[in-house]
Amino acid sequence: MAKQKLTVNLTDEVLAVLKDLARQGDRSLTEELRLAIADRKFFADQVREGNTIEVAVPDGSTGDRVRHPVRILV
Repeated sequence: MAKQKLTVNLTDEVLAVLKDLARQGDRSLTEELRLAIADRKFFADQVREGNTIEVAVPDGSTGDRVRHPVRILV
């Protein structure tokens, strides 16, 4: 697969998040961006297919999982 160089403009805050994710995963910034793009494509494809994206969070009082829908722009 041919590679092309791309220049992006990121805010300091977004760059800090990207660097933190890359450091946590022991990956390069480039690889972290590739993963972010792949994840975005996966979620957008799921929404286009009519699926719902949710995050299940434990309820503090009962321990039951509470589902929160996630809005994905496609």
